Amino acid sequence: MTICPYFHEPAELAYGTEVYPHRPDLQAKQFWLCGPCDAYVGCHKNSDTPLGRLANAELRASQDAGASRVRPAVARGQDET
Repeated sequence: MTICPYFHEPAELAYGTEVYPHRPDLQAKQFWLCGPCDAYVGCHKNSDTPLGRLANAELRASQDAGASRVRPAVARGQDET
């Protein structure tokens, strides 16, 4: 069972059709989803084991912002740490 760290209730196992309805390539992938707060996390391939912790919209936005700063440095062969 995966518990949502924001809502403190069990998350539900869902498919990509619910989490990413606009992404046909993710339709068959599994995700843990907290419906009340829209936090989610993907699962390991062929498993319902979460890849990490559930992330809400605020955490996903900060992860996206951080990744956008790191990607150019990685492409240049630099380490940002």
